[in-house]
Amino acid sequence: MKEEEISLNDFIKVISLHNTSSEIDALQFLTSLNPKKNSSHKDPI
Repeated sequence: MKEEEISLNDFIKVISLHNTSSEIDALQFLTSLNPKKNSSHKDPI
């Protein structure tokens, strides 16, 4: 399923185009999709 892999930055970029306030929601959404790096370190936003 590598075809479905999406760049984290590209994903956030697309979301940000629709609603800049959704960037954090996008990060949380991606985090829920990637439980392995489940906030191993929280990036200051």
